[in-house]
Amino acid sequence: MEEMATMGAGGHSTTTITSASSASAAVSAVGPVTISAELDSGNILCDDVSDPTDKGVQLRVKHDVFTELEKKAHGQWFHFKCSGVSDGSAGPLPTKFVITKKKGADDHKGHDHGHGHGHSAAAASASVSAVGPITISAELDSGNIMCDDVSDPTGKGVQLRVKHDVFTELEKKAHGQWFHFKCSGVSDGSAGPLPTKFVITNVNECSFPSAWPNSTVCASFTRGEDWFRCLDTVYDKAAGTLSWTFDAKTHPGSGAASTVAYFAYFAPYSWERHEDLVAKLAASPLVTHSLLGKTCGGRDLDLLTVGGGPSKAWVIGRQHPGEPQAEWYTEGLLERLSNPNDALARKVRELFTFYVVPNMNPDGSVMGHLRCNAKGQNLNREWANSGVYAAPTLERSPEVWHCLAAMDATGVDFFVDVHGDEEIPMNFVSGMEGLPAWGPRMEALQGAFVNSYARANPDMQGGVSYEPEPPKEANLAMCSNQVAHRFNCLGVTFEQPFKDCATNPDPELGWSPKRCKALGASLIDVAHHCQPYLRA
Repeated sequence: MEEMATMGAGGHSTTTITSASSASAAVSAVGPVTISAELDSGNILCDDVSDPTDKGVQLRVKHDVFTELEKKAHGQWFHFKCSGVSDGSAGPLPTKFVITKKKGADDHKGHDHGHGHGHSAAAASASVSAVGPITISAELDSGNIMCDDVSDPTGKGVQLRVKHDVFTELEKKAHGQWFHFKCSGVSDGSAGPLPTKFVITNVNECSFPSAWPNSTVCASFTRGEDWFRCLDTVYDKAAGTLSWTFDAKTHPGSGAASTVAYFAYFAPYSWERHEDLVAKLAASPLVTHSLLGKTCGGRDLDLLTVGGGPSKAWVIGRQHPGEPQAEWYTEGLLERLSNPNDALARKVRELFTFYVVPNMNPDGSVMGHLRCNAKGQNLNREWANSGVYAAPTLERSPEVWHCLAAMDATGVDFFVDVHGDEEIPMNFVSGMEGLPAWGPRMEALQGAFVNSYARANPDMQGGVSYEPEPPKEANLAMCSNQVAHRFNCLGVTFEQPFKDCATNPDPELGWSPKRCKALGASLIDVAHHCQPYLRA
């Protein structure tokens, strides 16, 4: 706790870099400007940001891998993100950029921006089929699957396995449940060939095998928000398999004239969509963008601040990267919160300053992990010392370290940590019952949150949740417990389903991105209702 107590003194500087040395050349370490090439097709090396308006931000193009035939390493392409840029209209002089001729040792090493999906060179062969009319690939943002056999895609089916996360020191296991892959050559049976069958063979070895019954696989031809459910998904506990047949007669979204389809445990939320969201909102006069810091892998930890009111609201999502519901939710919240024509949003901006972190675990999200960051840490167990090791730390969990430091600097009155739950087919809150301060005030605040949410959006309910922690036995290493305890505030974990929402079912689409976004937008109503009571 001593380490945590010192964070607010400056640990949340937007230019503090603590990433691994492999990413240091692509990230600025000094000054008000931060450069990142951790993008799809990102390419730049940053040498100096100390004088961004005079001599300029000093950059270099990173060259390709050495070409044996041409005896050179090509380079001309560049693509990067700049946080803290100025166009001169708001006071600071315009930011200047200079790509120099200076060469360094890293110029010819090729690209290593951390876009890997946890597949080593040897392991990658298992994730791509090499024989037959079907090809399976997990080389996607958040991709995760291993393919063992495609020789009989309409009989025994395409044989697949979920790839597990990096080993988690605290929990002594490698988590796994999330999957996301592309299938080329897929057939839904409408054009002649029999429908393609898929079988995941290691589901009993996943983190939550009891969650598979009544699960339906998500599928899409176009990605984005348009995903539908494979309604014939079957979990065979005895065989340890999850299977579905991509049949146009069964699946409402199939029948498109395409032989390429995407499948996932839930509709993915890509890093590129995240960057698009940040760029769009940062351009709004109602939103301020800043960086909390850098992840283990050197990616930006983006913070979006909206409003100027006295109450401080923090909303974070996707500590567990394989729960993309959380980022769909924060997108819906931010879109409404920044809408100049929404009268209630305008009122809430007067009452609150909202601090929103859409993605707390960018590395794990891109790598296709279920619960862990790039170092194998479950971030939702890193908010205080657990007794096993000190936490959070810049080495193991910088994502939490930077976020908690910023919270210490601003204070917190209202806190929501957004997740997805594999088993319970409802939206619900995991509350504060185990906190030392639990009593009439905390109970009333939690009740106001849940009840006002259920009134604002019928997809929310208050009757079903986890078993409450015993009185005064809350695990303070868990995020919402730590924040509620630390700031004596309303703080909850908000869970959304992977399955269809039992209180308001829609089997063909299940719980979907659009409903996640609508539920996030409804948090505006909840905040407005709760605000008078937060510090009463």
